[in-house]
Amino acid sequence: MLVRPLPIQLLIVDDDEDAVKLLHFALSNYLKQDVAIRTASNAASALEMMQESPVDVVISDLDMDETNGFHLLKSIKATEPTVQVIIATAHDSPNAMRSALQLGVDDYFVKPFQPAQLIDSVLFLRDRRLRWHASDLLEPIPATVDETVR
Repeated sequence: MLVRPLPIQLLIVDDDEDAVKLLHFALSNYLKQDVAIRTASNAASALEMMQESPVDVVISDLDMDETNGFHLLKSIKATEPTVQVIIATAHDSPNAMRSALQLGVDDYFVKPFQPAQLIDSVLFLRDRRLRWHASDLLEPIPATVDETVR
């Protein structure tokens, strides 16, 4: 019997309403029942939502009015290191990408990008997270040495 994984708990964080709608549409239409999407317009709201219920993947912009995506990424990785973070930004800057990588980003996209790329990334990160959780459930088998065999 195959067990269907729980829906991906995904949070989109962007102060651009059109970008949020586009991401929501693309992800929900392709992933359908495999994703539960919530949205936040700033980092503070996103962190609050994450305290209320668990999130598997966060997709965040870098440039937001109140707090930037770097602050959000740093906060997530400090408090919830297993949450996967994808940056989707218009910053085509090597410095921005380097900073995001140093803070632990799991993927980085420069806008505009193809929705299929983001969907592939979300699925990859979901599978990686499932493997991490599965390995946590497995108990290590203690090694025994048979002293009589030489």
